[in-house]
Order: sequence, then structure tokens, then C-alpha cells
Amino acid sequence: MPGVLIEIGYLNNIEEENYLNSEEGQNEVATAIFKGIKFYKEESEKKTLFKLK
Repeated sequence: MPGVLIEIGYLNNIEEENYLNSEEGQNEVATAIFKGIKFYKEESEKKTLFKLK
């Protein structure tokens, strides 16, 4: 599994800081990260299965 660096926002931007400190913002960010990792995993497994056929 490759390494990933995720930059979510800038805390020196007051709007982004408020968003990242909110429960809604944290849930949205966590969900987006999860979906991205899940998508990558599913796509890489499809390629592996295709190579095996």
C-alpha cells in the first residue's frame, strides 16, 4: 500500500478552521478520506484480478 499525504485545509483561514473544528466538517473529511482509500483498494484489486485471468 502506498503512502499518502492528505492536506485538508489551512488553520490560518478562519472559515476552514471553523469547518475543520465542526463535527459536520470532521465527518465529511473522514468520509471523503475513507471513500478515496476504499475506491483505490477496489480499483487496484480489479487490476490484480484482471491480470490473473
